[in-house]
Amino acid sequence: MIPYRSFISWNIGPVTIQSWGLMVAVAFITATVLAAREADKRGMDGGQIYSMMIWILSGSFIFSRLSYVIPEWHLFSQDPVSIFYIWQGGLTFLGGLAGAIIAVIIYLRIHKLDFWKYADVVAIYLPLAHALGRVGCILGDGGHLGKVTSMPWGVVLEGTSEARHLTSAYAVIYLLVIFGLMLYLKRKEHYKGFLFSAYLFMYSIARFISDFVRISEVYILGLTGSQWVSIGLLLFSCTYFWMHRKDHRDHKGARS
Repeated sequence: MIPYRSFISWNIGPVTIQSWGLMVAVAFITATVLAAREADKRGMDGGQIYSMMIWILSGSFIFSRLSYVIPEWHLFSQDPVSIFYIWQGGLTFLGGLAGAIIAVIIYLRIHKLDFWKYADVVAIYLPLAHALGRVGCILGDGGHLGKVTSMPWGVVLEGTSEARHLTSAYAVIYLLVIFGLMLYLKRKEHYKGFLFSAYLFMYSIARFISDFVRISEVYILGLTGSQWVSIGLLLFSCTYFWMHRKDHRDHKGARS
């Protein structure tokens, strides 16, 4: 068993730095800069990435919070103002992803830009940003401690005696693996939307599996809400691959 202690915040003079907030900021800036550079390399307007990220940040935070508050409304109904206390935690990645996609669609429609081209660019660096954000979870909010485990890498929170899965650490590992695969795939020539669909495909599988060791409310067939969303993302990505299988064969034929 590994002893675990979170570092929620620390003080630098009169300034208090929140670990989670700091890592989210680092993640957002890193993904934005790298995606903008990637867009420029592809002959796109990298400046649009910076503008679009403001929309993504707004959409992802709103939907990420709503997707947490709505299922837990019985807790927030007593004090509705606490809905806005995001510094106390309570954001979901899948909700944030949905909000980001909606925000991007609106932004690109307004500016008459190709959704799939920009989605492919952002998808390359999204798992890296997500991994950095999960580091913030490990440091600042308990790391999303999961179910009790007897595995040697189980962690024991200060003041407790049971070892639990540090699910955020698992997320960092599989997200970095996905990021590495995305860097490999981006070097290949693909049809529009392939990289975005590949990201959804890999993440949905990883999240579905990892949720078995998380502590989450279960619904139909004993699956969590995130697992059902993951199934939806997996079906979407597989359907997109199937619909564009001819494009894939054409790209392979052009290279051979």
